[in-house]
Amino acid sequence: SCSNSSGDICRICHCESEAHNPLLAPCYCSGSLKFVHQSCLQQWLTASETRSCELCKFNFIMHTKIKPFNEWRLLEMSGVERRRLCCAVLFHCVAALCVMWSLFVLIERAVEEVNRGLIAWPFWTKLVV
Repeated sequence: SCSNSSGDICRICHCESEAHNPLLAPCYCSGSLKFVHQSCLQQWLTASETRSCELCKFNFIMHTKIKPFNEWRLLEMSGVERRRLCCAVLFHCVAALCVMWSLFVLIERAVEEVNRGLIAWPFWTKLVV
């Protein structure tokens, strides 16, 4: 679905610039290899799991953006994305367990001290517990 004319084309998909998908020159390459669509470049970088141009070795400046949850099942995730997601979920689960355990221990010890008569329950604590 690409038009064939003598204009600049994307070195990945070989299509011309479009209003919604302009051509960029993201690296030091020149000539017919100079231009690429942003979407083509993103797909290529994701598939190749690299952050630099394979020809001129220019290091692309990448900004990681977390995808909305409803798009996770629609898009394939790279190994790096899958690993980051698993680590984030694991970290938050462990953190939540630590907070719950800390609260349990804190409340349990406070109850023990009250039962032994070491401290008295303040009024606001009675409302909470």
